[in-house]
Amino acid sequence: MEPCWTYLSQLAEAPLALPCLLALGIAFPLQRRTLAVLVWLLALVWCAGLVLVWKLVTDTLVPGFSVGGFRAPSGHALLAAALLPLLLAGIGSARSQQGARAGFLLGLLLAVLVGVGRVQLGAHPLGEVLVGWLLGGGLSLLGWRAGIARLPGSALLCTVLSTLLAFAATLAPSAVGHSVLDHQISGYLQILAYGEAGYPAQRP
Repeated sequence: MEPCWTYLSQLAEAPLALPCLLALGIAFPLQRRTLAVLVWLLALVWCAGLVLVWKLVTDTLVPGFSVGGFRAPSGHALLAAALLPLLLAGIGSARSQQGARAGFLLGLLLAVLVGVGRVQLGAHPLGEVLVGWLLGGGLSLLGWRAGIARLPGSALLCTVLSTLLAFAATLAPSAVGHSVLDHQISGYLQILAYGEAGYPAQRP
């Protein structure tokens, strides 16, 4: 089952999921509900940025820091719950409003499987996955209310994005731990904080 869990995690890799979310937000504001979409985009940036900074602090600046065993929300669970319901709702909207609702619920279920995969792979305990999933679920509900997945052209765009995401996930590096983007930024911060060695200097 590990290859299956790993592939599901790849669907929520930040370098793949964030461009899809931004594409959804940028494609439709000129049609209507500009303010609602802008609020959704700002909430997305805030949540993703908060989780990223939180992870970098606990992984790089204060390694091993946790509160009752809680380190940071799962970014994969957050991005999966924020993106997949809107993508599948957009695809379902080609048939009917009921199809959009069914797609949204199916996306939430798929996001749950992504979260289960993070636990099975040992990347996060259940509590961190639940917090990430709740944050992402709130974002997808906000996007649904903004009408992102139900505007003209949604079905075509969401189908294209879903196809590209599914294909790119097969080529993405392993996401057993934190995302590749997390590791890259963490490495840069370690160099800035500790020098080229990337770790605190040992006292003689």
